Amino acid sequence: MNADGTLDESFTAEVGRSDAFVPNAWSLAVQTDGKILALGAFPIVSPNGAARIARFNPDGSHDPTFALPSPPMIVNQGNQYEGNIQAMALGPDDTLYVGGEFNRMGKLPRAGIVRVNLGAVEAEVLITAAFISGTGEFTMRIRTQINQIYRVETSDDLVNWTLLREVTGVREVTEFSDNGLPAESNKFYRVVLKPKP
Repeated sequence: MNADGTLDESFTAEVGRSDAFVPNAWSLAVQTDGKILALGAFPIVSPNGAARIARFNPDGSHDPTFALPSPPMIVNQGNQYEGNIQAMALGPDDTLYVGGEFNRMGKLPRAGIVRVNLGAVEAEVLITAAFISGTGEFTMRIRTQINQIYRVETSDDLVNWTLLREVTGVREVTEFSDNGLPAESNKFYRVVLKPKP
């Protein structure tokens, strides 16, 4: 809205169209860069009308670079079905907190709340594949931007993280391997962007 309370006719959110339901938003938050996070049912990110979080540019166009890892899930006694996102909050450092009815987000167990690091960066991190070979070597493929530096970190408790190595993007997909897997313990990996100086 304009300062006098009138509608800003130059702003139109690109939410998509659906014959099955009316798009709606339940919660909004604005990042420090002006991008808008919206929790609701938007055909452009949720064709079935489920609650999802979409991000829009300041002009209202959809920002396709943002997406949560996967739909929130509820796993109970071997059964699995889709959960619900019911709330979100944006921290002062552009950290997004998402709450709802779920106990798993992506491949991580989470009891109804997750933290999403949005980061005011120019690139995104996307792991396209991860597998262990017959010889026990762990391999991870990362979708990268050329010359962007990525930090590969490891942890055995998902709390304390140690830098394993830095990887520089040399092509669209960069591969990383580690043959130092322990025989009888958990070893977790994550990839984060190294901030540009």
